[in-house]
Amino acid sequence: MLADHGPEELAALARQGDPDDTHLRAEIARHLERGAPWLAYVDALVDAAYSPAAALARMSARAHRAQRAHGSAGDLGGRARDLAVALVHGLVGGAERPALRIEPGIDAALFDAILQPFDGDADVEIPGSDQARALRRRSMCAGVPVGLGPGDASVVAVARYPLTPGEGVEAILAAVDEFTLGLGSDESAVVIAPARCLVDALPAALSAVRAETLRTGRVRAIVRLRPGLVTTASREALALWVCGPHADIPLGDRVIALADLTEVELTRAAVTDLVSDILANLGGPGQARAHAFRFARLQRTSSVLARPGALVKDAAPRRMREVPASGDLSAQLDAAIQAASRGRPRARADAASRGRSSRAP
Repeated sequence: MLADHGPEELAALARQGDPDDTHLRAEIARHLERGAPWLAYVDALVDAAYSPAAALARMSARAHRAQRAHGSAGDLGGRARDLAVALVHGLVGGAERPALRIEPGIDAALFDAILQPFDGDADVEIPGSDQARALRRRSMCAGVPVGLGPGDASVVAVARYPLTPGEGVEAILAAVDEFTLGLGSDESAVVIAPARCLVDALPAALSAVRAETLRTGRVRAIVRLRPGLVTTASREALALWVCGPHADIPLGDRVIALADLTEVELTRAAVTDLVSDILANLGGPGQARAHAFRFARLQRTSSVLARPGALVKDAAPRRMREVPASGDLSAQLDAAIQAASRGRPRARADAASRGRSSRAP
C-alpha cells in the first residue's frame, strides 16, 4: 500500500522504478512536495478497480468527462478509433514483432486500442513530451514496455492534430509537414487531423504549405470523414492522411487514393473496405489494378496538387446500388440495408394503397 510508505521511501521507489525519469519520477517528486495528500485515495481506487491499469482507465474516463472545452483536440469517438486501429494494423501487415511510434496527440483510449491486439508483442516508441509521459505510464501499467527511440524494425507511426485546444490551421499544417518530413525512408504513418486542414479548401498561402507536404510523395491516401467523430466537437469533420515508405517514382507517375466518406457511416464493413482500398494503393500499381475499389479513386498526385479548392472533390463513392458488392458478406449487408431503407417509404405507400383498394365496394 502506498500510504504505508514515507516520503523518502516513495522517492526511492520512484528512482528505482524510473531511473531515467521517462514517465513517473518527476510526478512523484512534485506530489511529495505537496505533502502526498492522495496516497490513501490511490490505494482505495486500485483496490476497487482490482488493478493499477483498470484504476488508471477509470481516472482517464473521469478526465475525459471534464474536457468538453478541448474542442478539436478531444478524444476520438469509437468509430473513428476503430478505423485508425484498422489502418495501423493493416500497415503493420504480417510483421513478426511490429514497431510502432505513438506521437503526441494520441488520446489514451486510442493508445489502448492500438496496443491491445498485440498483447504486448510489439516494440513501442513514444517520443518525449508531457503527454507522452502519461502514455508511458499507461503502457507500463498494462505491462507493455516502451522506448524513447526507434528500433531496428520498419516503424508505423500514428499522429493526431491539433496537440492542444485552439490551434489554428497554419500551426496544424506546420506540425503535419514537420512530422511527414521526419519520417524515415521505410516508415509508414497515419495522420489524423481536422478536415479543414488536411482536405478542405484553403486560402492560397495555406494551400501552398499543404501542397509542399504532398510533393514529398509520402502521402498515398487522403480521406475525408463525416462530422461527429470527435467527442468534444460534434460538428467537426475529420480527415486522414496515410503515408507510405519512400519510393523513387517521378511526380508525374505518382498516384494518391482519394476518398470522401462525408455521407458514409463507418460500419465495420465500411472500415474494412476503406482500409482494403488504401492498402491496395500502397501495394503498388499491380495490386491497385487488381483491386475493386469501393470508396477510393486513384488520381495522379500532380492533378491533385494542381486543383483549386478541396482535395477530395469528386471523390465521393457512387450510390451503393451502382457499386458491385465487394464480396465481403458484411459489405453486402450494408448495401442491402441501405437499399431497403431507400425503398421503405414506397413499400408503405403501396401497402396502404392496396388496403384502400381491398376495402372499396
